[in-house]
Amino acid sequence: MSAGSLCPLSAWNASRVALNRRFLTSSSSVAHAPTIRRVTVGRRELLARALPWVLGFAAVAGLVVVYAESIVGFFVDVVVYRSGGQAVLDHRALYDWLAADVALPFTYPPFAALLFVPLAPLGATAAQLAWTTVSVAALTRSSWLIARAASFGAWSLRQRFTIVVGTAALMEPVYATFAFGQINLVIMWLVLEDFIGAVPARWRGSLIGIATGIKIVPGLFIIYLAVTRRLRDAGRAAAAFGATVLLGAILGVSQSWSFWTGTAYDPQRTGPVAILSNQSTRGVLLRLRDGSLAWLDGSTLISAQFLVSVMMVGVGLWTARRWFLRGEQLLSVALVGLTSLLVSPISWSHHWIWLLPLVFGLLTAPRSRLLSAVAVAVIVVPTARVIWWVPHQFDRVYDYHGLTHVVADAYFIVGIFALVGCAIEARRVSRLNPPEAPASRQPTAEFTPPS
Repeated sequence: MSAGSLCPLSAWNASRVALNRRFLTSSSSVAHAPTIRRVTVGRRELLARALPWVLGFAAVAGLVVVYAESIVGFFVDVVVYRSGGQAVLDHRALYDWLAADVALPFTYPPFAALLFVPLAPLGATAAQLAWTTVSVAALTRSSWLIARAASFGAWSLRQRFTIVVGTAALMEPVYATFAFGQINLVIMWLVLEDFIGAVPARWRGSLIGIATGIKIVPGLFIIYLAVTRRLRDAGRAAAAFGATVLLGAILGVSQSWSFWTGTAYDPQRTGPVAILSNQSTRGVLLRLRDGSLAWLDGSTLISAQFLVSVMMVGVGLWTARRWFLRGEQLLSVALVGLTSLLVSPISWSHHWIWLLPLVFGLLTAPRSRLLSAVAVAVIVVPTARVIWWVPHQFDRVYDYHGLTHVVADAYFIVGIFALVGCAIEARRVSRLNPPEAPASRQPTAEFTPPS
């Protein structure tokens, strides 16, 4: 054979050798390659990741609904607010008329009527849209403050904010506040801004005083400031409240005097006190008298209400102070708001927006089975709208018996459960680790989602 005829064979052998070398090299590389570890994500971790997205969707949906209702709905309380503002402009008496279309009187202090003047010139739809925007802004800021104070879980601040807003969108008291055009969210924002917001130290207490001048019931927070030995803040709150009374007197000294000495303490001006929506101690006792406790006469009922309310105020302020001393500012403030709901003569279902900061205050506090059970109840009952499961009507009082009483008074029962549970846990924690001195720091305990 000639040398030329061997070339193809030699080239073929050479290519085989090269192929073998490449194979051996690649095999060696595979043998020493780093092992890829498969990570399994548990259901709870997936839930923790999905929760902000789900509640974010709920928040957006809720925003669409409230603005749609602002256009096509009828906000009863906005009508009353506009009428109060118009009475100021017309120099008419505030408490001698019923608002057109709703036949309801103006029940707020004279100072509040001054704040409602900008609504008076607006048309009905424009006023509802404007008031909804104010309420959305108040809820947004309040949710941010709650998310910043409630440092629970591994979520970022923005994720916690989304969770708070989404939770609010699912709670009946918040929805009802929008649906009626109520002022509750503004009141809650004023209080939270003063306690955990951006108010400078030299002005602390002022917003609480203004909130009290608008709706009276936040005055319990002034007592709370004194109980927690923030006497300067309490003094500023009292001074701000006094300023609102003086400003209200601009509308007429006799009218202002009449309100503060009589009109303010007439619960019948707000509607039937015994109807289902009133979840205060007085409302519950009246429903018991009309149902299971028919023997309860008027004087006995008033005495029972007074004694129970005094006990609740004592327990509520004591418990709030205990949690304040442990640095749980959000839980402490929420408990005062809860106490005010329990003892106020009128606590309509939409007043119970204080359950929102209470939920996240509980999640921020040191973990325990009792507080976890309270947190679940506080979330589930208003979200499931439990009190509306029984027959109800605004102008009619039903005779509830047995289990229907439990359902009808669910907000009140949850409030008592939360107050007593937090009191028991505060006492237990204080025995294990007594606080050294009053503290006003932000909560540091975290609730970590299970993984």
